[in-house]
Amino acid sequence: MTRIPNPLAALASARPEHVVLVWDEQRLTAAEWAREVASTAGLLRSQGVSEGDRIGLVSTGTREFVRAWWAAWWLGAVPVIAGSAQMSSQHGVQRWLDPDRLGPTMEAAPAVDWNLDDPRVGLMTSGSTATPKMVLLTGAQLVFSAFGSAVRLGHSPDDRWLCCLPLHHMGGLSVLWRCCALQTRALIHPRFDPARTSALIDAGEVTLVSLVPDMLRRLLDLRQAPFPKSLRALLVGGERCPEVLLAAARELDAPVALTWGMTETASQVATRSPGDTAARPDSGTPLPFTKVSATQSGRLLIEGPIAPAGGFLSSDRGYLDTRGRVVVEGRADDVIISGGENIAPAAVEAALRQHPAVLEATVVPVDDPRWGHRPAAWVGVSRSIDREALRRFCRERLPHFQIPDRVVITSCDAVPRTASGKADRAEIRRHLQGVHP
Repeated sequence: MTRIPNPLAALASARPEHVVLVWDEQRLTAAEWAREVASTAGLLRSQGVSEGDRIGLVSTGTREFVRAWWAAWWLGAVPVIAGSAQMSSQHGVQRWLDPDRLGPTMEAAPAVDWNLDDPRVGLMTSGSTATPKMVLLTGAQLVFSAFGSAVRLGHSPDDRWLCCLPLHHMGGLSVLWRCCALQTRALIHPRFDPARTSALIDAGEVTLVSLVPDMLRRLLDLRQAPFPKSLRALLVGGERCPEVLLAAARELDAPVALTWGMTETASQVATRSPGDTAARPDSGTPLPFTKVSATQSGRLLIEGPIAPAGGFLSSDRGYLDTRGRVVVEGRADDVIISGGENIAPAAVEAALRQHPAVLEATVVPVDDPRWGHRPAAWVGVSRSIDREALRRFCRERLPHFQIPDRVVITSCDAVPRTASGKADRAEIRRHLQGVHP
């Protein structure tokens, strides 16, 4: 067993006066945050929580929630984080806690070292395509993910990473974890505000930001001047980034770093270098310590210390190009079987996005009495377009059986989304099922 010092205790010892968290303008040094966490850990210990216990925490997005999560880590327990309390009897959780009602803090508990082979956190997948499931991540996965990301994006002790993604998903949790492991700073914004984000970037208060494509679109829509050089990277993932957004990023000298990752691998798997906004289909090369390969079925296999033991066979289909860059073509379980024909939603979405007015497109199956299933599309646009004109546009680029039977055209702001900002395919499918062709 490989054990390491408790990461927050190590940070507080190495850089006690370093501001590690900024929350609603309040600045917390590493020493102050460690004292708060240790006191809350004392309260959890008085309630019987010990090393290895699974403690359920309903995410409220508050400072109290983050403190309770880190208090579990301080004790060597395993926080299982969810967006609701519906998991109360699942996944081996000994008890569920309301972080906002833990009561007064207690005498500080001593920090427990981490065994890297043990589970360190339980998280729910985003649930954009199916029912969310719980994933346990080990200390080794978290550690190698943080250092692999730092190698690809670069690292400075003065980095300030803006966290505006939900804290109960990997995208948000990874920011706070990396700022502790790499001894930098996290700025917590429970809700994404493009105007506030833009102002912080221009003021030099932010060097790194994690976004999904729709957040990037809203940020770019506000800007006319190029981004300052103090912004080192705009990490963009969660779903495919449209070429029109990459073109807008190039015009504003935005240091976009496209990435492909997942909860099961503690976030990033493959990432482009910041500023590489070339019109290519790839997500960059795998991070250091990570191997990606395509299986005979076309699914992508991830191996290395960021993956579960034995490797992780993802639900994504794709391949590696001649330079070893990962190209994701869509999800294996997204294939639509229509009258014996296989339809890849990603191919239909790519054709729709070629229209100059289309900013994003989501294609899902809907039930059909004759063909079993047929493709349907929800399209986010920058200006008004005619539905039949869009279908004619598709006929010039797709076989007839791939053309969506049903199309809903709205602004991007009206596209149904998950808490993490990705298109909510399950909700889109429910809506399109009731739309007449």
